[in-house]
Formats: sequence, structure tokens, C-alpha cells
Amino acid sequence: MVSHGLVAGGLFTMVGMIYERCHTRDIAAYGGLAKLLPVYSVFFTILTLASIGLPTTSGFTGEFMALLGAFNAAWPQYEAGYSLPLAMAVSAVAGVVLGALYMLWLAQRMLFGEVKAPHQPFPDLVAREKAILVAFVVAIFALGLFPREPLAKTELAARDYQQRVLATRLPETAP
Repeated sequence: MVSHGLVAGGLFTMVGMIYERCHTRDIAAYGGLAKLLPVYSVFFTILTLASIGLPTTSGFTGEFMALLGAFNAAWPQYEAGYSLPLAMAVSAVAGVVLGALYMLWLAQRMLFGEVKAPHQPFPDLVAREKAILVAFVVAIFALGLFPREPLAKTELAARDYQQRVLATRLPETAP
């Protein structure tokens, strides 16, 4: 959830930055931003790749742990004759793939091709905007490369919650 907050927060910040330049949120109005705003485009690409779970980003760590947890929880139930949890875990993978395809299509549509952005020319990122986006990117890579410390701080609470959920949903398998 922390990763999602960072990545989504960074992407929404970038939406605000481009809106201030073009005064439209219509994706169809954009195209060729890589030619007009190269620094903006680099940050947009990094945040997009983090959103789809590129290894070394916090998005990868979060998606991997969520999917691993889903399959670890679903497999014993599948072996016991319940196929719905496994089907839900597989559909989660499909959601990750479809989400990645959408984000890559969005980035391709906005950054490349014919220049369509309104109100041309306009400036690339200023120092303040770069600093804000650098903070997002550093935090995303720090969580992706060094997830152990933040996870250790929440492990006890997560295990306690997991035991409570198991005790209410599957009383015969609770410890």
C-alpha cells in the first residue's frame, strides 16, 4: 500500500504538472511529449514502469508479495477441493498483466508519435518540480531495493491480523 501511494501519488502529481501547462485532462489531446518535455517524459516513464511492477521498484515488491500471498493462501484450498480461491489468484495475475498493458499503451500514446499537445511551446519541468519527482523516484527505488526494514516494522501486525482472519474464516485450520 505504501508503494501504491508513492507511485499513484507521483503519477497524479505528473497529471497536475501537465495540466498546468496544457489545461486539459483529455489523454487524446496529448502526443509526442517526449519531444516537447524530455525530462517530464523520463519521470513519467520511470513512474509508469514502477506502476507495472518493474523489478527494483517498490511496485515489483508489492505486486510480488500480493500475488505470492494470494497463491499461498489459495493452493491449500485448491488441494482440498475448492477451486474458487485459485481462480481468484489467477485472475489477479490477469489483472496485473492487463494493467501493465494499459499503462504501457498510455505511455506510448502520450510520449511518442505526432506532437498533439495544446498551447505549444511550454517549458519542461522547473527545479521545484524535478525535486518533487526525484523524491518520489528515490523512495520508490529505496523501497524496491531495500524492502526488508519497512516490512520488518509491519510484520508483527500483519501476522497478528492474518491469524485473526484465519481464526474467523477457517476455524478448523487455525493454530
